Amino acid sequence: MDDDLFLTTPASMSSSKPLRINLDLRLYRARLARMQAALAVDPEAKRQLLRQAEASLRTCLAMDSSDARGYVVLGKLLAQQKRYDEARKLYADGTTATGNTSAYIWAAWGYLEALTGNVARARKLFDAAIVVDETHAAAWHKWGMLEMRQGNYLRARDLWTSGISKCRRVSSRSNTYLYCSLAVMAAELGKLSEARAWFQEGTRLAEGRCSCALWHAWAMTEARLGDPSAVRYLFKRSLEANPRSRYAHLAWAMWERQQGNAAASLQLLARGSSLNPADAALYQARGIVEKEAGRCEQARAVFKQGLSVDAAHLYLWQAWGVMEFQLGRFDEARRLFQEGVWADPGNKDVVFIFQAWGVLEQRTGNAALARELFKAALKVDPKNESTWSTWIKMEEDLGRLEAANELRIRRSEQQDAVYLSSCRGKLWHDKPAALGPLRDWAVPQAWFLHFYVVGSCCNAAVLLAYCLSSAPSTSGTHVGAGVFLAGNLLQLVSHWQLAALSRGSKPGIEETAYKVPTGGLFELVSCPHYLAEIIIYCGLLLVTGGQLLPLLMLVWVAVNLVLAARASHKWYRRRFKSYPPARKAIIPFVL
Repeated sequence: MDDDLFLTTPASMSSSKPLRINLDLRLYRARLARMQAALAVDPEAKRQLLRQAEASLRTCLAMDSSDARGYVVLGKLLAQQKRYDEARKLYADGTTATGNTSAYIWAAWGYLEALTGNVARARKLFDAAIVVDETHAAAWHKWGMLEMRQGNYLRARDLWTSGISKCRRVSSRSNTYLYCSLAVMAAELGKLSEARAWFQEGTRLAEGRCSCALWHAWAMTEARLGDPSAVRYLFKRSLEANPRSRYAHLAWAMWERQQGNAAASLQLLARGSSLNPADAALYQARGIVEKEAGRCEQARAVFKQGLSVDAAHLYLWQAWGVMEFQLGRFDEARRLFQEGVWADPGNKDVVFIFQAWGVLEQRTGNAALARELFKAALKVDPKNESTWSTWIKMEEDLGRLEAANELRIRRSEQQDAVYLSSCRGKLWHDKPAALGPLRDWAVPQAWFLHFYVVGSCCNAAVLLAYCLSSAPSTSGTHVGAGVFLAGNLLQLVSHWQLAALSRGSKPGIEETAYKVPTGGLFELVSCPHYLAEIIIYCGLLLVTGGQLLPLLMLVWVAVNLVLAARASHKWYRRRFKSYPPARKAIIPFVL
């Protein structure tokens, strides 16, 4: 669409807002470029189309900065390219330009924060959208999805039912996604009759009858019950609503594959690929079905075509490599696995390529290389149960029972490490990507003793500075100083004992196996270092004469550490059968 097609206003109106049709045409142009970018196979063509869409949207905002549509669409475009900070700034500018009256901007901003893990901020933004317009169904839906992902199922249900109730007042705002989400959640919780009721109510609406997502979700729910005629009817209605839907084509094809209908599955996948030529997942599924049908050459051609669309799709590399492995073409399988690892080595899904490659080397008698590949897989994802089980079974099959038992211990310790760290709210294996290179940085255990030595010296210096200040010295101050120093000394000794457990029999080598700490206050409680920290804060409270802030700090620290100590104590009892039965968690003889 050329720029000379846009309508012009009379000279007397040149200072006013542009005609709405001009904005509509530019927004259409931007949306069209976005859709073409999603379907583009060539990466350079995709980037060019995204740049074109962005330029068109920024022109819309320059023409009329109070039109919320430009902010919403451009924000989604930026988020799609992971330009999150730019999107946030754009939404902030949009709320100001529209006088905080656009529910669309608030809801889009909330979705961005939910996408990036800022749950508390997302809730506030969704709430703002609903305050502005209580019939804004998208805000109700996105907020409910956020709560469901957090495990708050009742809260999600309340939000979606409230959204349905509010949106009934304005029929054009009825959003079938509210019905769909309620039905899917009910089905996942085992309430199939309730799920069907929500599906039926949603599809009675004019908008629901045209909703591909609603029919698709209903088909997937019925697929669990094994009624083929109902499932096919629902998938058919889904594709009638959106004939190009990649999700409906893929789901229906995989269901037909499970039913043993390879021809129907291939027909659906071929049609889906022709309508969605940039979707690598459809090529992967089609290649697998071709291979299962014994048409390996066709499968190779499909895999190759899919990788020409998306060379970084790791599941395509893995599926093709596994096929060649099963056909006995081991060198070709190795080449494909290696290229798959190179395609996107930082992706967590590369664990599946390493595991498949490890199995190949195991079957061909190269156990040493298989071990290295399993190690590489677990370095990427230490919690991958499939890799642990495969490696353990290999060692058992080789008669290396000690090695297999050692791997079981390491797997248990890995799970325990995640459990123990979660007791303090620190899931170290799920560090946010925002940390960048620091995600892979680990502090050696022996360093922690040095940290506490330095910390104890700093605490003593702070206490001395306070006592020498102009504050009047009292008996409470002296007692508090003694308690403060005693807590620091106990903490130092406790961490010294814990550090000694991790020292290996050889200098410079750390032990990784867990041991029962003994000696000192460890004979009475499992976590004397936690008790010491509480004592430190008690001393601080006495030194400051019982002020409110130190009191609140003491309460917070005590509650946190008591809960953590009890969790650690339970783990010790479960992990070590001979754990001293008289030992308490944190307070000798009491708790």
